[in-house]
Amino acid sequence: CFNEPWPTAANNSIVAYPAIPKKAFEAVADSCRPLCASARLSKFTWFEGEYFEAELWILNDCVTDKESLKVTAELWAVDQKLSSLLWETGKVKSQTNIRGITLRQQLPAMETDKLYLRLSVENFPEYNSDYTLIYRRKSFTAFRTHVMNLTE
Repeated sequence: CFNEPWPTAANNSIVAYPAIPKKAFEAVADSCRPLCASARLSKFTWFEGEYFEAELWILNDCVTDKESLKVTAELWAVDQKLSSLLWETGKVKSQTNIRGITLRQQLPAMETDKLYLRLSVENFPEYNSDYTLIYRRKSFTAFRTHVMNLTE
């Protein structure tokens, strides 16, 4: 539902009466961008010692070609940069998705519960994408394995 035609107490719309954008409006607008940097992730929860992997993509729904883009991928934990890389896409043809390179990083022991992946496109901040992921310590992994063994 896009908007509410009259005042209501609750609804799933993204625009409240009378034409007041709700918090979700910007998120929906971002998801409808005609061109963006994107990451293909196999999961959203990562454990200490695992190799984090994010396959980079450019998603282009524009009707025109774009010149080569420079995409920087950075993996962060709180204020610590864990990894970064630069990908030059080459020409981006209209209505074409381009598979790029893969960011890989073994995850160290850290005192945090979140990882942040930031994809930045040089000179085009409107193409940027951000991801917030879950991080778990090895002790949690051992507990999870123990519980799984008990249920089998």
